[in-house]
Amino acid sequence: MDDSADKSDNDAIQLANDDKVSGHLDSIHDGNAKLSSSYAELNIPLDRVGQIDFAGAHSSQAGETPSDVRAYFPDGGCVTMQLLQWDDKGCAGSSPNFGKAIFSPDAFARIVFNLPAQKAAAEAESDDDSGQTDSEGD
Repeated sequence: MDDSADKSDNDAIQLANDDKVSGHLDSIHDGNAKLSSSYAELNIPLDRVGQIDFAGAHSSQAGETPSDVRAYFPDGGCVTMQLLQWDDKGCAGSSPNFGKAIFSPDAFARIVFNLPAQKAAAEAESDDDSGQTDSEGD
């Protein structure tokens, strides 16, 4: 889908057949996406959904805290959350962006802890790299 959805007041669902519908995504439950549009309330089976783009007009990115982790999915993408619990039954996390969620423990390829320190280290390394001079041949 194009970037025009970034500042829209509407969520947009691209169906598997490339049709698009927009409105307010009320829920995803029992294998269906419930979307309220200006003309109808739609219950769309998830196997017919290709992609969901959320309304960007009212969204904001939550700030990172030292207790946040960033979990990376094997096929790409990631989620940032406060890790609440991890055991063989599930991984529970919470975020101001999505509330509380439970994931399968094997849903992630890797998890990064202490995000502010990781970011500071990366910025310091970048600063060091930009200030280096080539001293070969001196």
